[in-house]
Order: sequence, then C-alpha cells, then structure tokens
Amino acid sequence: MDLNLEQISNELFINCNAQGSYICLDAWEKDIYYVLTNEGCQHKCSINCVQQELEVSRLHEAGINAMDFSPWSPKLYLTCGNDWCIHIWMSGICKPLITLKYYMSPVLMAAWSKTHSSIMISLNRTSIDVWDLKRSILKPYSSTRINPNAEYTTFRLSNCGRSVAAGNSNGQVEILAFEDMPFPPHFQYEHLEKTILEIICNDKHLLDCVKSLGYFGYPENDACMK
Repeated sequence: MDLNLEQISNELFINCNAQGSYICLDAWEKDIYYVLTNEGCQHKCSINCVQQELEVSRLHEAGINAMDFSPWSPKLYLTCGNDWCIHIWMSGICKPLITLKYYMSPVLMAAWSKTHSSIMISLNRTSIDVWDLKRSILKPYSSTRINPNAEYTTFRLSNCGRSVAAGNSNGQVEILAFEDMPFPPHFQYEHLEKTILEIICNDKHLLDCVKSLGYFGYPENDACMK
C-alpha cells in the first residue's frame, strides 16, 4: 500500500509540471530565448544561466502557441494562444498594447509580415487571416480557407514574405501567395510607430508608457535616421 501511495504521489507531481509549447529567440540579445507554456506563461531564459529562468510572465489566460518579434523593432512582439487572442507587447510594459480577437477558436500561429510593418498573419483551425492594424483591429483584413475537409495546424512565411506555407491535419502543405496587398510604406518603422500610437491614444497611461521608451526600433536604423 505504501508503494502504491508513493507511486501515485510521484505521478501527480509530474503532471503538475507545465508543458513547453514554443521557443522563440530574442530579436536583439543573442543569448536570450523565451519558452512558452500551456499555462499561458512566458519564461525568459539565457544560455549563460541554464539552472533557472531569468523571468516569468503571465501573458495569456490559456496556453500560448507562438511568439514573434516585429522585423522593425526588437522590443515589439506578438503572442497568440488558446484564449482566442493575439496580444501585441512592448518589452518593459506588462500590459498588452493591442489585443486582437475575432474568432471563438484558439489562435494556433501568428507572425508579423516581412513586407508590411503594420500587417500580421494568423491561423486558426479553419482559416488563414491577414490583419492590418492600420485599417482595423476589430476583424481581419482578409480570411482564406482552401481545403474545407482539413483543419489548419501551422504555417511558415517564405523568406521574401510574399507567400505562406500552411500545414493541415491531413499531412498536406498548401502554398498560398498574398494578393491585393497594400503598398509597403516607404518608412516602415515610422508607419508602425504612428499606427500603434493612434490605436492606443485613448489609453493615456499606456500611451505615456510607450512614449517614455522613445525610439523602439533597431539601433542601426536609429543611427541612420540621425
């Protein structure tokens, strides 16, 4: 009986551990990486400190499925999860700047566009969605579904950013090209910054927090601007 009790106790202890769901490298600090879990937490870790994480943050009410840094800012990133939400975060601010929520379904994958600073792509089980923050944060700019007999599982953008490869539950990969997209802004960072400030303008405290950070793009771009 004692052996059975001990065995049950060990089993319960193992089941209480969080499960890792995604790993994301930091956009600027090459020794930093982030581990996302099914508990909605983000664990900030370093390859120089392997015994423990540097920081733990609760980002979603359910499991987090993906994280992606903006190509135009090492401080701006998005996360998506099983709470149906996409959150856009700024490093150093604990509250999400923007929350996108349209479908009552887990967001399985999301990523920033490589060609438009205010556009992102997300995926749920039934569609691939394109969001344009400049146009609307209430619903996607477009939604696409090719195969109604399969559920989407993940996607990957091409290196040029003009097409996407989407995997489904049938083991197939669909290659889709972006069409009728808006023209890329000439000054991508300025366009992104202006868009974010316009969206959060009614939240004075959040607006002040973002403005207090100053320039949040890449340092080499800042040097070019000067």
